[in-house]
Amino acid sequence: MTFTDQIYTILRRIPSGTVRTYKEVAAQAGNPRAARAVGQAMRRNHRSFLTHTSDQCAVQYHRVIAACGRLGSFNGGLAAKQQLLEKEGWRIRNDRLVGRYAA
Repeated sequence: MTFTDQIYTILRRIPSGTVRTYKEVAAQAGNPRAARAVGQAMRRNHRSFLTHTSDQCAVQYHRVIAACGRLGSFNGGLAAKQQLLEKEGWRIRNDRLVGRYAA
């Protein structure tokens, strides 16, 4: 399995309502210094759950953020990423995760 395939597998397993940083994903894939490679793999992803809605293997990569809490980028647009995270219970201000809504 390639490093990119490992990243996609990890991304598919991030539960709804949780987030991971690029660095955490890289570390889980075996190379904690490869956070940028995680971002590049996500940018190249052609099996987004936004475009392949019925594909069980589609990658839900909106749950990955920068270590500082910034949302980072998103192939579907930053507004879409914010909307998806808010739908999963996250509060966002100025493109930065600031906490969760009370249940």
